[in-house]
Amino acid sequence: MQRAFGLDIPQTLEDICDPTRLALVVYDLQVGIVKQIENGQQITERVVQVLEAARNARIRVTDATTGLFRDLDPLGRFMDECLESDVDAFTFTTDLVKAYTNFLLVNGEEQHIEQKTLTTQIRERGAYAAGVSRNAQGQQMRGVRGVKIKDPL
Repeated sequence: MQRAFGLDIPQTLEDICDPTRLALVVYDLQVGIVKQIENGQQITERVVQVLEAARNARIRVTDATTGLFRDLDPLGRFMDECLESDVDAFTFTTDLVKAYTNFLLVNGEEQHIEQKTLTTQIRERGAYAAGVSRNAQGQQMRGVRGVKIKDPL
């Protein structure tokens, strides 16, 4: 790194990629527009990969990019807005699927996720455990321990 006129001037790739000096900005990748672009889903997936790589490298991601990342992650929004941790709770998989499907519908999201994938991702992201419990009819059903669906306001 050289210094000239009070400014640090990077000289090497390592200087440029220094996480204390670098920030990633993704500009204007609106969900509605991306749906209209050929290969929009692949573009979105690549942007998400870049964002994750930047975060893993401890590179700053601007607030605008953070907002975009949140927009591109409906499951994360669902978990933030509709689920809450409760060590005594058990939520049946069917209830989670219904709540998530409704969340997607209300938010205009066109996404399908398999039931097993949904519960696995909820468990992994929230550090919850898989479990089995009996429903009101006495049937044994799968679900997730430690999380419950928030009461609607």
